[in-house]
Amino acid sequence: MVNQVSPPTPKQAPYIWVTWLAPLIDGANHCHWAAWFQANYWFDKSDDKDFVAEWRMKHESLLNQRVEELEHEGYDVYVEDENSFKITGKDKKTVISGKADIVAIRGDEVIVEDCKTGRKRSYDHIQVLMYMMLLAAPGGPAHCRKKKIEGRLVYNGEVIDVPSDLLTADFKDAFRSIVRMASGTEEPRKTPSARECRYCKVPAGHCSERFEEQSDDGELEEHDLF
Repeated sequence: MVNQVSPPTPKQAPYIWVTWLAPLIDGANHCHWAAWFQANYWFDKSDDKDFVAEWRMKHESLLNQRVEELEHEGYDVYVEDENSFKITGKDKKTVISGKADIVAIRGDEVIVEDCKTGRKRSYDHIQVLMYMMLLAAPGGPAHCRKKKIEGRLVYNGEVIDVPSDLLTADFKDAFRSIVRMASGTEEPRKTPSARECRYCKVPAGHCSERFEEQSDDGELEEHDLF
């Protein structure tokens, strides 16, 4: 049964969060429609409140630990909302927004760090690369604007460098292509799957093709394949 939800409201202009783009650029996710819908409509989101609360608690613990380590190493550290940005595109309407967990500055050295409490994902470094590119852009925070920024991924017990030489022309082309899709007027097709739909914020009330998990209490059918 699909829960009743309020109708979506069109946004005045496309508004995109960095975190929606990383798995699409990487190819880990394939449902372009979900990013397009979130960019172009306001709607009641589908969230697992217990999961979100647990994630926030673990993330805050790792973040605070990392801030303490960096300050001990002599860095000036900027955290979350201090690193928020809203970058307007050349079309003068599309906005890409985000906020990096940590920006650490020591002399001319500027490093953006993203703290991850879960398992490693193939697109984690892509999120950091986008932060490195966008924080330095016009509209980025003053302590990052026009700076050369390096990146790091912080997992529990491990720190991995994300060097700026990964900001290649091919990467920037892939980024622009996904932004054009998400901000476009043409609605992409939906590609529902159990994995992507499980974590999608678009509820079934707005997506009739959303894959809802079903319990299988029946017996397995016989086959002779292997």
